[in-house]
Amino acid sequence: MTTWLSPTQVSEITGISEVNLQAMRYRRRGIPFYKPDSKTVRYDADEVEAYMRSKVVRPIARPNAA
Repeated sequence: MTTWLSPTQVSEITGISEVNLQAMRYRRRGIPFYKPDSKTVRYDADEVEAYMRSKVVRPIARPNAA
């Protein structure tokens, strides 16, 4: 069963402010979201996690100093 999250919960999990989440929704960017009615916004917890995992920044491997 899907776990649905509110924008407040997503903000707490990701560190993305609710204002920025709203801007991302307006621009159709970022985390996929659902609108079951005209005033309700929900996010799928699995999609929030997938979004966060897609933003990984890997360190650059540096050769050993001799």
